[in-house]
Amino acid sequence: MGEQIRVLSIGQTNPKITIQDIPENIEWIHIAPENVFLYITHVKQEAELEKKPVRRFSAIVIECIKDVKNIDCLDDFIEPYRVFYMSEGYLLSVEQKLFMKRKLAKKCSLRHLPEKLELISKAFYERQSYGDKFHIEQIMISPNVRGKVRYTGHNNVSLSVKDIDDFQEVAIWKYNYLHGNKPFTFWLEYQADKQLEVQLVIHAIKYGSVADIMNRYVYSQKDMETPITLDEQGFVNLCFSLQVRGSGTIHIGALHKRDSRFFEGDFFVGGQTFRDSKREEFHYYFHPGDLTPPLNVYFSGFKGVEGFEGYRMMQRLGAPFLLISDSRLTGGAFYLGSEEFEKGIVNVIRDSLDWLGFTNDQLVLSGLSMGTFGALYYGAKLLPHTILVGKPLVNLGDVAFNELMHRPGVFPTSLDLLQKITGKNSKQTIDALNQRFWQVFDEADFEKTSFVLSYMKNDDYDMNAYHDILNHLKDSRARIISKGIAGRHNDNTNAILEWFRNQYEDVLKLDFKRSRK
Repeated sequence: MGEQIRVLSIGQTNPKITIQDIPENIEWIHIAPENVFLYITHVKQEAELEKKPVRRFSAIVIECIKDVKNIDCLDDFIEPYRVFYMSEGYLLSVEQKLFMKRKLAKKCSLRHLPEKLELISKAFYERQSYGDKFHIEQIMISPNVRGKVRYTGHNNVSLSVKDIDDFQEVAIWKYNYLHGNKPFTFWLEYQADKQLEVQLVIHAIKYGSVADIMNRYVYSQKDMETPITLDEQGFVNLCFSLQVRGSGTIHIGALHKRDSRFFEGDFFVGGQTFRDSKREEFHYYFHPGDLTPPLNVYFSGFKGVEGFEGYRMMQRLGAPFLLISDSRLTGGAFYLGSEEFEKGIVNVIRDSLDWLGFTNDQLVLSGLSMGTFGALYYGAKLLPHTILVGKPLVNLGDVAFNELMHRPGVFPTSLDLLQKITGKNSKQTIDALNQRFWQVFDEADFEKTSFVLSYMKNDDYDMNAYHDILNHLKDSRARIISKGIAGRHNDNTNAILEWFRNQYEDVLKLDFKRSRK
């Protein structure tokens, strides 16, 4: 049985489903529309008496939304993308329309309700989905490969083969993946010459055995255009290998593995992923909040586990927000990529503004550490009302250089990033990577943008970031608020975070007339 899922059904009559239609892990609660307010009031009072937090619902199914009065009372009990309704075409009140918009409610027919409940039982758990990856050092090259093998840092491993008539194994991942009673999604970063056919092979081996193969799955390049989802029942060990046919070179990167929510979202219900033609990804999650300005955008920091950062912090602010995360390299590639990749980030932010009916002066871009680069770099392209950052990193070439000179072994991913973006590690490419930021930043007109910056006075990643930002803004009319804290980059994150939160609340209160939550 999966994780416990609470579903609230609202209708004049209980939908015509049998007990067999409700998966075992679903707690099904049915109430009449006229009793919604009384029920929610009772639930709140009960939680207060027991001094426990109110339990939210995993999903709400509404038979006819026009019959639900005081629908706003459900606001704190359900997140967006988790409300389903089974009737439409009625004249709704303003309150009901706004609730539907805030929750991004989706239509579901009564006929398909059993299938929807089955999906809800598997995909609508409340926690953020787990995700990580097999890195390239976990790839074992087959002795069948007679051509060149080249490792480019931790970015990828390249194999060259010639005249292979039938599919032949060229790489196998050293470690199996234990799969147990829940669906998982896989995504392989790779690029291959057009003359080379590629397929991913997954063997499901009986748990506790080393050779008892229960299933064999083969995925072609066409199959791998979208993420691969496996929903094996029971515990199995999954073994991955890569086969090729033809001639050419293949560059193999990370193999990402994540809890699957099927088509209901990545990491969160409603989470989405952008993939460019190089199979590189960024993830984003849009939350409509209370539909009033500003739109707060938060770029996740560097993290080994894949997924979003800052959800609760942004949610507590009450305003609409957009989370963006980068799962490349060990914990992120600072939101830099191909023109297609970077344009994708800009478009996601602009599309969110358009959906809300907001303008750029109702936009706040923010982030901590790695996330500061995203906020500042894309801030130069979007010219928001405010850019709010803690521990800014902008001279990424210097960050890589300092790995050699000032903090050996602390942040080796900086060297992989230098190699990834510029193609090699040298004094010239260090300068080129630094300029990748400044060329964009210096073209921006920040006359209507405020900068709120907290920085470490002894930062050992990018020691010049704060002062360089000030220097490049000296001829602009940008408003700057800043605070320095003693220590190296990772010495006092709590102080940075506290100031960051307080400044966020001040911006919302003073500039957007929003009260503190």
